[in-house]
Order: sequence, then C-alpha cells, then structure tokens
Amino acid sequence: MNEPRPVVLSIAGYDPSGGAGILADAKTFEQLECLGLTAMTCWTVQNGHQFQSAHWLTVEEVKRQIDVVIAGQEIQFVKIGLVKSWPFLLEIILHLKEVLPTARLILDPILSASAGFEFHAEGEDFFQERILPHLFLLTPNQPEANKLDLNFDLPLATNILLKGGHASGADLGTDLLYLVHGGVVKITSDKGKLPDKHGTGCILSAAITAHLAKGHSLEKACQLAKQYLEQCMESNPGILAYHQKTS
Repeated sequence: MNEPRPVVLSIAGYDPSGGAGILADAKTFEQLECLGLTAMTCWTVQNGHQFQSAHWLTVEEVKRQIDVVIAGQEIQFVKIGLVKSWPFLLEIILHLKEVLPTARLILDPILSASAGFEFHAEGEDFFQERILPHLFLLTPNQPEANKLDLNFDLPLATNILLKGGHASGADLGTDLLYLVHGGVVKITSDKGKLPDKHGTGCILSAAITAHLAKGHSLEKACQLAKQYLEQCMESNPGILAYHQKTS
C-alpha cells in the first residue's frame, strides 16, 4: 500500500483541451505525487490555440464545491487560477479563511487569454489592498506584473515569483523570487528557448503548490517546479504538454 500523499486544492477554470486550468493542475498534482482536489470557477470554450468564451459559476456555487470536496481532508496549500473578478476572488479567499484557516494561498493571476480576452481590465488598487495581503505567493509574468502595477522597490505584501518567460537575452527563462521579508532569489535555467506550450502558468503554479505541500521550502519548490515545467515543454513539439514524473 502506498504512503499517504499531501492533499492540495486548485480553484480555477475548466479548459476542455486539458492544457490549462483544473485539468492541467490535476495532471501536475498526480505526477508530483499529491492528491489533487479541484473546484471550478468557470467552464470555457477553448483549445490550445484559441479562446472563445468563459461561462462563470456564481461565488456560492464555487463555495459549495469547496465545502464538499475538502470535507475530511487536511489541506495546507491552495492554488487559485482563473477567476471572474477581484471582488469574486476576495469572497473566495474569505471563505477559504473560514473553512481552511491554516492553508496558504498561491495565486496565478490570469489577466488575459489568447484571442484578446481580458479578464481583469482594471482594479489594481483593489487587488493590491484587498487581495495581496491574503496570499502566500503570487506568480505573475512581466506583462501581468505591469498590469497589476507591482512595485518591487517597495516593501511587499506577499512573496512574488516574477516569471522570466517574456525576458530576452541572458535573462530568458530566469525567474525572480521576491521574498516578502526581503531579498531576491534567481531561479535560473540553462534550457534557452523551449517549445511554446498552452497553460505553462497553470502548470508552474500547480507544481509549486505540490512541492510546497510535500514540505519543500519556497525557493526549492520554485526550482523543482521550474524543472517540471521545462520537462513538460520539452515533452513534444505540439502545443499541449505531456505530463510525466520528473526524470
């Protein structure tokens, strides 16, 4: 009989291609030997190349999913992905504080999709004042950090992993982990340019969540998650990743 696995929860959208959202998170959790639970915020019409629409569940519907799926489970880390709005997210966070008071929250701030869909066109002040203080980790890429008006020269309200996939030259693929208590850690790669994949942000944040649940430090979890993501990106030449245990 196998040893018990850490239990983790993903709250995100449903992508029928399996490349992103709760399906990608569940694949990642399984390969990294965590028991993955999910709660769906919306169902989408999309594939690896195009996004057509999102059909949102209500806050109460998401809360009911959370309450049922976590019953009897011990969960210390929760990953959150696509949400309808920042006020919607705040309601979910406040509910999590009630039902999972010790859980740490990892947010992948999905602001847009392919085909020009924008999920959060405004509300940076609300995000910084009402959302950030509740998080353990935020995982934006550079365009998302710009839209959220994050200032890394000021004291931070949470740990932030600034992903380097939009960088160029020697900085390509180098992620910067800004720690809430000060200091910056470089998460480097020698892979160079890798084949594009749909859902890389989902995979990375889910992998970080899994490694944190397995007891790794934040820095180590980010390093191991990056290795897992790179393996997914190298898995095949297509847009949808194959998931497998880290070699």
